[in-house]
Amino acid sequence: MTTEEKRKSTRVGLISAVQVQPVAPEGSSSIAWGADLSEGGIELLAINPLKVGEEVSLQISVPGSDMPISVKGRVVWAQPTHAGHRIGMQFQDVEALAQARILQLVTDRLAPLPAPPASLRKQEGGAPPAKPLRARKPWLTILLAVVALALLLQNTGLRRSLQELKTTVAALQSK
Repeated sequence: MTTEEKRKSTRVGLISAVQVQPVAPEGSSSIAWGADLSEGGIELLAINPLKVGEEVSLQISVPGSDMPISVKGRVVWAQPTHAGHRIGMQFQDVEALAQARILQLVTDRLAPLPAPPASLRKQEGGAPPAKPLRARKPWLTILLAVVALALLLQNTGLRRSLQELKTTVAALQSK
């Protein structure tokens, strides 16, 4: 039986940051990227490995929302890659609100795109409309997203450090 045959839910593409926090006390938090999502789980692309059976808490960033989806998961498969690890997560004990948000996200990504307006459709004797841009190399899109996240996190850390330094200097000057 293949992985596809074992799946109970349809998976949709999702490029989104995911904070991974192992439940075990010795585990440390890390950032991974969601590659695809279903009602029952998520595939992660990660730098740090996770072991099959390991339980984690996930904070899944939702495009267009400031509120991540919080869910617990268990690693059901893991594969090393040349750039890190692919990790299959199965959601565990999902709360109703989180389940509803996941279902909405999956449903939104499955919805067919609306037909283009008549002005963009090929007319007799005219040139066809330009083809939509598509990523020719999905791994490049993921790599660029990972780099962007790393820069964002680094910038956020620098901003926080700069603010702490300013606060400390102000406190010293007031003494």
